[in-house]
Amino acid sequence: THSPVEQMLKPRFVTKDPALWQFAVDVYEHCIFGRMQPGEPPLKHPWLVPGGVYVGQWIWDTTFLTDLLAIVPEQREFIRGIYQNYWDFQARWAAAKPTYAQGMVANFIARDSGPAGFGGKDWLTHPVYSQAPLLAWGVERVYKRNQDIKLVRLALPHLEAFHNWYWRE
Repeated sequence: THSPVEQMLKPRFVTKDPALWQFAVDVYEHCIFGRMQPGEPPLKHPWLVPGGVYVGQWIWDTTFLTDLLAIVPEQREFIRGIYQNYWDFQARWAAAKPTYAQGMVANFIARDSGPAGFGGKDWLTHPVYSQAPLLAWGVERVYKRNQDIKLVRLALPHLEAFHNWYWRE
């Protein structure tokens, strides 16, 4: 019997090595599809959890996981939603912060149900910071894999705002 993940990967991966095939299936079952989470405030869209104690949408994990997920064309809407969570946070941040902070994208977005000091409700007081412009890299990687120009068009104004903030601050 073949799992749904094996069926989905079969036309996308070619190997004669059964161990390598099983490794690819395991990675997708556990590290990609097994990490999908439904939207939960403040995340309006589904997201990918990295696992362990770090529950939330983290910028590094998001970009690496969406890079691999983009191999599956049926996941375009899911990927757009993942990135939309960042753009939603960017707008919420800009509405609450002074001009110099406009355009910043947080390194992670915590769920409102997270623990005290580490939950989404603490986003104004938690020491949120940003990191290197990984989201632009992530969007580029997704585009290279699935040519989702809609994702690029949705992301561009937010990435430009982040670029301006990053180089200014």
